Formats: sequence, C-alpha cells, structure tokens
Amino acid sequence: MIISEDSRVSSFHDLRIVGCDVNKCSVVFNIALEEDADEQETYDIMRSVREKFKSKFSEMKVVIKTEPKYAYNI
Repeated sequence: MIISEDSRVSSFHDLRIVGCDVNKCSVVFNIALEEDADEQETYDIMRSVREKFKSKFSEMKVVIKTEPKYAYNI
C-alpha cells in the first residue's frame, strides 16, 4: 500500500473520494506523521505519497492533509 511504505507516516484516516467519474474525481485523506517531522520533511512526505498515488491513478486529483501541523494541496 502506498502510505504504509513510508515509516514516517504513522496512520491515515478520513479517506474520501469526491466526484462520480474517475477522470473528474479527487481523493482526499489525512495522514498522521511522526511528531518530529519538520515542515520540509512533511512536504517531502506528502510529495512522495502524491507521486506514488498519481503513478497508479493518474487522472485523480490528490488532496492530503497532515496532522498535527501542515496542509498542502500538491
């Protein structure tokens, strides 16, 4: 699984798929990171997860929110 491959991600939740067509939908979810992740590491983790997700589901938009600190739409 994409998220479980990164040991810096402790869990994920609130997975939602928004939209009715795979070519026009978004996947939205939250990930909980290890507490010592700084802003740059958080961004790098999110970028990595997004790239892996997009390699399998290229047409879907990916929105990732992190806990506790940062949120990006990358």
